Amino acid sequence: MFYIFSISLILLLFLPILKKWRTGVFLMFLLLITEDLIRRLIPGQPANVMLIKDAVLFLTYISFLALLMFKRKKIWQPPFVFPLFIFIAISIVNIFNYNSPNLLFGLVGLRSYLWYIPLIFLGYHMFDDEEKLLKFCRFLVYLAIPLVIFAAIQYAFYSDNISFLKPFESSWSFHNFGDLEIPLLSSFFGTGQRYGRFSLFIYFLGLGLLSFPAPVRKKILVSVATFCAVLGIFFSGSRTAFAFAVIGSGIYLFVKYFNERIFEFLKNHKRFIVVGCIFLAVSSGILYILMEEKSTFIVSGFYYGVIERIPWVFEEFSRAFSEAKIFGNGTGTLSQGLDYISGGTEWLRYQSRDLRQGFLFETGVGKILFELGLVGLFSFYLFFGCLFYNMFMAIRLFNNQFFKDLGWVIIIYLASIITWFSFFHNQVLGDATTLIIVWFFIGIFFKFRSFDYDKVKLKAL
Repeated sequence: MFYIFSISLILLLFLPILKKWRTGVFLMFLLLITEDLIRRLIPGQPANVMLIKDAVLFLTYISFLALLMFKRKKIWQPPFVFPLFIFIAISIVNIFNYNSPNLLFGLVGLRSYLWYIPLIFLGYHMFDDEEKLLKFCRFLVYLAIPLVIFAAIQYAFYSDNISFLKPFESSWSFHNFGDLEIPLLSSFFGTGQRYGRFSLFIYFLGLGLLSFPAPVRKKILVSVATFCAVLGIFFSGSRTAFAFAVIGSGIYLFVKYFNERIFEFLKNHKRFIVVGCIFLAVSSGILYILMEEKSTFIVSGFYYGVIERIPWVFEEFSRAFSEAKIFGNGTGTLSQGLDYISGGTEWLRYQSRDLRQGFLFETGVGKILFELGLVGLFSFYLFFGCLFYNMFMAIRLFNNQFFKDLGWVIIIYLASIITWFSFFHNQVLGDATTLIIVWFFIGIFFKFRSFDYDKVKLKAL
């Protein structure tokens, strides 16, 4: 019944998406937010629900390519296209690695490595009007409000056996501190980690939008939504997201105000200082409450997390490099989703139990070394190194300070995700919730320069 419904839905969406590829992008973001919620309502929580979003994305790619071909439109060429091509080529060639159990492993790996990369081009061509872009960004930020409301409802009824309010059955639902179990709230998403990463993105995007001119009511709404994103990070229980939110905020404030004298800053930004003091006071009160044992987030747990995490990272890196091969074991051999293909569960069990004595590589560096080897690791960080270099070069040429602020928060968010992936959890870049945002907003970032900053007057949206 589920397959019949899915196929019918995809066929129903085929013509609207083929007619206008931007419709597919909006549907993709809608499914990105709601698909986990839908999946929780279906008995057994089938992972096949995620394929609907991938089918919509596939139709969107076809529609976009058809537009380019039939209307002979020129596609944007990224300045980092050469290192991107090298990484893509290595990932595809490594599907045929003789160490890989079968080709299906490689196809699963390509989903996390390459499937969402074309979103760079869709993001670049999505908005020709800066007003539409800002409306879209504000809509994403406003989502923090219903998300945190639903998370609060989850917390209130967490002890009740209501599957609709629970995270995925296969996900971790608690942080354990001795005898204390702290619930990890997932809101609309299937896991608390997904909610934490999405809230981190909304928080940074909200920071960037706060500098744009807008009516007071919309300024207030963006501020409230940004604060709700912070609460979302707390509710998710993701300590890593919280740490990157704090570090990223410091970097953003430094970049934005480092060239201003302190007294001039205080004089010209009185309202900002007042709002900042109120925010710090409220945040301090929340942190004090969260220190209590009945809270959803124990700040003191950071100390123990850092003490355990640093030596663990060094140990995993040492093991990963000592076992590394030139070309690894094949694309996808440690990727998410292996348990859904033939032989995948047995392969993971063999790696973790018989070879690793208990655990696989959890960091992104360990994963890439295992799958793509030293060549793949070099190509991966060569690409992202060139990407960041071009982003820094591009943002220096931005004439509009408002878009420059928005550009900086995209850079900071992307740097947070790459660091998170590299040193902590490889699933960060194995999950569509993060991958869609990362690749799509890379394209949006480079679109900023095409706007006519000298002539445009941003209207109050």
